[in-house]
Amino acid sequence: MEAGTTTSYEQHNHPNTTDTRMKEIKEKVKSSDKSIKLNGLHELATLFSESNGSFDESIDQDFILDLIQDLQKTEDLETQVESSRIISHVCSRNKNICKNLNQTKAPSQLIDALDLENQVVLENVLSTINHFLAQDPKTREIYFKAECLKKVSLIFDKHPIPPIKKQTLLFCRNITQPKPLPHWKHVKQLIPILEEAIKGITNEETLSQALECVAAISEKEENIQKIIDSDFVPFLIQHAYNLNQDIFFSALRALGNIITGNEEQTNKILKHPNFLVRLFELIMNPDSKVQKEVCWILSNIAAGSESQKKQIVNGPNYMNTLKHVLSQGDPLVSVEIAWVYANLVDNAYFSSDLRIDLINKYELLECLSIMLNKQELKINNLVLEALKNILIDNEKLPVQKIADFIQNDLTPKIKEIPSNSNNLNLVAEINEQLINLGFESIQLELANGKDTGDQYQDHEDYEDEEEK
Repeated sequence: MEAGTTTSYEQHNHPNTTDTRMKEIKEKVKSSDKSIKLNGLHELATLFSESNGSFDESIDQDFILDLIQDLQKTEDLETQVESSRIISHVCSRNKNICKNLNQTKAPSQLIDALDLENQVVLENVLSTINHFLAQDPKTREIYFKAECLKKVSLIFDKHPIPPIKKQTLLFCRNITQPKPLPHWKHVKQLIPILEEAIKGITNEETLSQALECVAAISEKEENIQKIIDSDFVPFLIQHAYNLNQDIFFSALRALGNIITGNEEQTNKILKHPNFLVRLFELIMNPDSKVQKEVCWILSNIAAGSESQKKQIVNGPNYMNTLKHVLSQGDPLVSVEIAWVYANLVDNAYFSSDLRIDLINKYELLECLSIMLNKQELKINNLVLEALKNILIDNEKLPVQKIADFIQNDLTPKIKEIPSNSNNLNLVAEINEQLINLGFESIQLELANGKDTGDQYQDHEDYEDEEEK
């Protein structure tokens, strides 16, 4: 056989010749002769293609490390292209090599290779870095150094082609997704990429990745104002109308994170007239994950000022829609709706008139009864908390109506709730309120039995638990 002659995979598929063939190719790749080296790279690429992955495990870590080191050493473009393709291919299929190379100089050498000019090479280098990050997110600290994020941003601007945009957005996602979120001094270098992606990219996969990044960044309270200042909000609301669930869900998560901020930041969202309309469209989505996300956002709006509460209470058929979903929703959705009601009647910002409207117009007490039917500990405690808050300020309240409903409907259901240190205290407070209102004969009781402990969680803790 003449030097440099290629043969098909089938000709070398015999077990006795596989190792010999691979050894021959590796020797060619290591050759200092450019034509022999390039021929070996071509043979290896052909072997991978024809073998359908059979040879992937026969490539060792040191061989790939040598290829990475050679990327910048060689000035031959074709050699760079073929080497980068093989590196990316092997790292996409061999997790062990990725894991091991993460502990070498390979990440730093790949960062150096981001200075190369060829678009195919850059795409493959970025792809390899993404494989490294996917295998071990802890190594992302390496990429905060050596101006890597700045290089990626420059590549995104300089090479506006879909494969480059896809890999740079995937890089942003890999950098921002693992918790804890990096410091803003690192994250801010990604903002120009995310701005352009969210405002101009139509590819659904790439757009979804960009929105996931914004959602992750906005989880930190100190980043909320920076996201608002970057003018993301109008585009986040626009993408909340996207028909692709991955896109509108990520947009919702980012908007929900912003709403957890202060009153002014929340109003930046609520000032858009169609935002609540969209939420109450999505709350009817058959996917409980979407319903839960919407109700989580509504619960944070309900925890705000009285004017923010009124946007929910006085919205067109909003409260009736909540009741409908509550009666049909699964337990996790019902927990979030329970938070909506509990926050609406919280006394920090709540007038008697609004409370009366909830009781008379929107059947608040009936909704509390529906919640107790769920027999969920978190919901039970929220119902008791809401009931306590309803009775705190009795000015103008229909106290007889409330007392009758408690006695005839809620009392038997509350008696079935297992006691714990939190709900025992709540029931004691409610009973004292009833006595003060002149209803000594109505006294709530919990189920007898051993104290189950304080299992009540605040909303933030509950959200973290669900993500785990």
